[in-house]
Amino acid sequence: MFVPKPIPPSRQNAAAGDLLETWKEIAAYLNRDLRTVKRWESTRGLPVHRLPGGPQAAVYALKSEVDAWRRGAEPAAEAPGSPVGKRHRIPWAAAAALLAAAAIVIVYPWRSTRKPAPRVTNLTTYRGVEWYPAFSPDGKQIAFSWNGEHEDNFDIYVKLVDVGNPIRLTTDSAMDLAPAWSPDGRYIAFFRWRLGEAKTERLIVPAMGGPERRVAEGSIRPSATGLFFPIHAWTPDGTRLIGGGSTPTVAYRLGLLSTCTGESRPLTEPPAGSPGDCCPAVSPSGRTLAFLRASPARSYKPFLLDIRPNGEPLGPPRPLEVPSCSNPMWSGNGSELLCLAGDGGEQTLWRIPISGARSPEPLPSIGALGRHLAISPRGDRLVYSNFSWEGDIWQLSLSGHEPATRQIASTADDLQPRFSPDGKRIAFLSNRTGHLAIWVADRNGANASELAAAAAQDAPAWSPDGQHIAYTCRIGGNAEDVCLIGSSGGTPRRLTTETARDILPGWSRDGRWVYFASDRSGAFQTWKMAADGSAPAVQVTRNGGFGGIESTDGRFLYYARTILSGPIWRVPVQGGEEVPLGDEVRSLRLPQNFAVDEDGIVFAASDNPMQSFEIRRYSLLTRNTKVIARIKGGFGNGISLSPDGQTLLYTTAEMHSGDLMMVENFR
Repeated sequence: MFVPKPIPPSRQNAAAGDLLETWKEIAAYLNRDLRTVKRWESTRGLPVHRLPGGPQAAVYALKSEVDAWRRGAEPAAEAPGSPVGKRHRIPWAAAAALLAAAAIVIVYPWRSTRKPAPRVTNLTTYRGVEWYPAFSPDGKQIAFSWNGEHEDNFDIYVKLVDVGNPIRLTTDSAMDLAPAWSPDGRYIAFFRWRLGEAKTERLIVPAMGGPERRVAEGSIRPSATGLFFPIHAWTPDGTRLIGGGSTPTVAYRLGLLSTCTGESRPLTEPPAGSPGDCCPAVSPSGRTLAFLRASPARSYKPFLLDIRPNGEPLGPPRPLEVPSCSNPMWSGNGSELLCLAGDGGEQTLWRIPISGARSPEPLPSIGALGRHLAISPRGDRLVYSNFSWEGDIWQLSLSGHEPATRQIASTADDLQPRFSPDGKRIAFLSNRTGHLAIWVADRNGANASELAAAAAQDAPAWSPDGQHIAYTCRIGGNAEDVCLIGSSGGTPRRLTTETARDILPGWSRDGRWVYFASDRSGAFQTWKMAADGSAPAVQVTRNGGFGGIESTDGRFLYYARTILSGPIWRVPVQGGEEVPLGDEVRSLRLPQNFAVDEDGIVFAASDNPMQSFEIRRYSLLTRNTKVIARIKGGFGNGISLSPDGQTLLYTTAEMHSGDLMMVENFR
């Protein structure tokens, strides 16, 4: 009777996608011919397994084992039929042997010093999103943030680079992001944030697991709403964290935060007009800090600052004369700074010599890169996350009798929709062509066309007659301004010209005024300006304000005081007492994520806007709130009511992919 041979445990337990089941698959994975791969098994120790049945039995290999072998064992490519690849030949003549020996002496040093080409492999393939990677000081481990097997919350994890499963270090219900290893590898600092809130925390946890410790609290300033990477770094002596901080009237700047006492002191002082400094990276020698400084037009130039082991500066920072870039990193030997540069979605890694002896140069051979790049201490490995966001625009009948339908969608971000005054068209933001722009489409999403490049993720605002659209722009190298453009296209007209940031425009009901948020007084307040430019801007709020939407009778302005989630307030359009509608009536994530009609305020609410949210209506008459719909999925940017008040547009936000990718043999 035939008795089947047992299947080896290594094959039984192989992870999905890790199995190579034939010689042909193994050869294809290594990009070599069959003869070479079979020879490598016998002469180079290539890890190939055989099923029961002897030498002629079927073979298999595990990608993880092959990758580990390849990092240290793969020889240079061999030409098919070359003498090195031949076996069992008749002995050569003595002269031929001498010539061959001479050839080996000449060729071998060249071949042994040849560096293998960079190669991109998966470091993680977990369900959900992995991002914010950080190498340990010895380069053997990676810390990262992952939303877990159930994709329900971002926490800090650690794993060995080459093998093993991740170890979870944190469990808080907030988002734990941006791990950074202490120089001795014993601790990991990280950043805790609840999506949409201004409050932040910096904490420390043992790298091997244990109780976490809060070091400091902070806030996200309106001028720096993005979480720029890297968020923080340790000083070389491990006593302080270098990170960003601000006040309502001071630009975002880097500071030194004691990990023992929580005491903070400023490290950099951005010049007047600069939104601030971010993204610290300490050189391998510990003597130099690289960081980015924003210009008024929102380009980011790298600066270098000589520091002591405790992070104290040894002089003023000096700029590197290179174009705007992001995500600064140091090469393994500290002679170069690496950073991402490029327009739209395509970004290239650039190599910037610190000495200035050579010009900066791009590294196009690596191909498309994702976000949150981290480099190993030796500089031979690069890790990044390939996650991406996608926003879609949905339509919901407020009668509650029909399910929501996807109205405008693409493979890019589509967000911040606004119904035209007649309800026949929709203006929205999209990066379909590689840059953020205003688009206009029919109500059903058909005939979409690009109208004008936008400078910020602000909702386009229709004039009451439907002839113009106000939006945030950048013209002439200035910071954000308010521009007007015809709703069918044309040349934009710049309405505001101050050097301050002017954002989040909205119209008065009679079309005479354009409201906007501006920091021209030192802190963001709501201002209004004549739409035809005939009168200067007038300040409306005194205690903080972002944009605003007029009531249907034109008597009041509804607005939020914070750039992130916060209560909705009301003030008379001529100025006066500022009154909140109630703590539960809030603008979720962004200040204009609500809509106003005759009956009240329609807004979104959620404790975890990455998972689900509710659409609610607040009655101005009864001051009661009711739930209109419960929606599963992430809440995006934008809410708009149709002119008849029967239909709501809202956006969803979904994160796609999110694996950590590793560039091997980086140089």
